[in-house]
Amino acid sequence: MAMASPVMSARIVVRILKNLDDIHDFMSCARDQSEDPILSYLLIRNEDLCRQWRRIVQRILLNVKYLVKRHPDHELDPGSTATKQMNTLYYTSPIVLSYWHLSELVPNLSILDMAGHNKLWLTHEDAEAMLTASESLRGLIYRLGDILDFYVVEGAPFLLNLSIYYLSPKEARYFSEVSLMQLHTEECFLDSLFSHSLIRLHIGYTREWQKNCFTVGGTYDGCYLDNLKILEINTLVTDDDGHYKGFSLINRCPNLQSLYLKIDGIQNRFTFTSQDVSYNGNVRDLVIESPYCEWKLIRRILNKFPRIKNLAIRENFRIHDSCVPEIIDMLPNITLIDLRGCYNITRDAEAFVINHRGNSPFPTFYYEQDNRILREWRNLHTTYERIIRGFSFMKYCFIKTFDHLPYLMDQF
Repeated sequence: MAMASPVMSARIVVRILKNLDDIHDFMSCARDQSEDPILSYLLIRNEDLCRQWRRIVQRILLNVKYLVKRHPDHELDPGSTATKQMNTLYYTSPIVLSYWHLSELVPNLSILDMAGHNKLWLTHEDAEAMLTASESLRGLIYRLGDILDFYVVEGAPFLLNLSIYYLSPKEARYFSEVSLMQLHTEECFLDSLFSHSLIRLHIGYTREWQKNCFTVGGTYDGCYLDNLKILEINTLVTDDDGHYKGFSLINRCPNLQSLYLKIDGIQNRFTFTSQDVSYNGNVRDLVIESPYCEWKLIRRILNKFPRIKNLAIRENFRIHDSCVPEIIDMLPNITLIDLRGCYNITRDAEAFVINHRGNSPFPTFYYEQDNRILREWRNLHTTYERIIRGFSFMKYCFIKTFDHLPYLMDQF
């Protein structure tokens, strides 16, 4: 009988490379003698070839570091780092997670993505069993319902990176006592205790207990986060006086290098004083996403972070051309200014930068909504991915909107 064509064999390999669901089908085919004529021939009638394919699969699985949930209707992005680096395995059905022993299937798994699962398909007991058995697991994206189950996470003693939807004060206290390096949470109390070992912290939404009810906002009064390098924080101001309290956390991060601020307020009212912001000479990258933040408030921030090299103020209605010379005067080390989407910035601001550049190292300047910044800064990453291999705010976060920032960045 003739051998299967190389083209068909290659197609099978491509299927094996990227989907745990297909590996599940592939292995089941060998066990159950599938009626598929090509796979039946490859796996059943030629035992040597069957063993060869199994060795190929096992070799591939040894290199898998990330197991990622993917919607069945979503195509893989060929430009994503996961597609290029061939270290990510995707799955669409949670059934395969409970079917396989992950510690045996992917022995070098570093991050497990359990986002978007229904408790009916994957129980907490299943999750606990998987986490307990995997000694290589260092990161977890946990979205099995809104509430985190402690006994699940406690079953992963080597966990360093965690992404969860909601962080309660009790959970925050627990995690402040373990050596987490990275925490990504969509919602938490700003007065929570955070681990001093953190190097990246993402807070999608803050709340506090006020007037016998939960509200957004809050004030941080915990330990200094001396190791924190990257902070991404979204705070909605609801106080009657519109006072922004986010700097209560920022001020306790003395070695912060990259800061992403998303600020908004009820009826677009919020304010803070110069005394609210502490001086920090370590901040190099700053992104401000706030449509209604006044220039006088932005100036107060920039004056306290004088060594900024890369600055983005996007989609802002309140800044104008005359702000650009002030930015350059305040920030002598500035190399990149991104004001795209700021509707009152015109060609006059760009002309100022060009005419005053001369022999001085004036910054590159962008204000139009085009792809010029991507052509000139080719290392900036635009593709949305929950897991990023690498630990660079400038490369993987600077160009993105707050809602498209990665869940976890793998620094190993």
